[in-house]
Amino acid sequence: RLAWIGRFAPEKRLDVALEALQILFERQVPAMLEVAGGDLEDHPANVRSLGSIAPRQVEQLLLRSHLAVQTSVGFDNQPMVMIEACAASRGIVVSDPVLAQEFGDAAIPASSPDAEGLADTLEALVAEWSAVEAASRAAGDKAAESAPEAHAEKLVEIVTEERRQ
Repeated sequence: RLAWIGRFAPEKRLDVALEALQILFERQVPAMLEVAGGDLEDHPANVRSLGSIAPRQVEQLLLRSHLAVQTSVGFDNQPMVMIEACAASRGIVVSDPVLAQEFGDAAIPASSPDAEGLADTLEALVAEWSAVEAASRAAGDKAAESAPEAHAEKLVEIVTEERRQ
């Protein structure tokens, strides 16, 4: 179960996710994508359109998903959905290789930024479930490192070290 959450704008490349899910449907790969952010008129059978959802529902959607999917390339420099996925301990399949690097092991880079590469990556993840679990653990760790308490601890360590010098 996958979650795609975002504005329905061309730069978000929802069409790539939909095409990838159509490929998976044709290959009979067990995958379901829930899409939130607008109303889809036409979509593959393994895609569920949730329409626009309230911000408090984003966490619920992520928690019932195994992974989030981020299909934009060269656009999202502060992808809130990826941060929210980490907070929910969900890994993210990412089309943009630069963005994938920013999220470390929480991100699973698509083999290529097109629908075929996304479909191939998702199919491989169905077969290698441990990669999904590892990305989810890494996402939770990344969120914990970014929590206010952890950030404050790092600042205290830096100040303490500076005072020693």
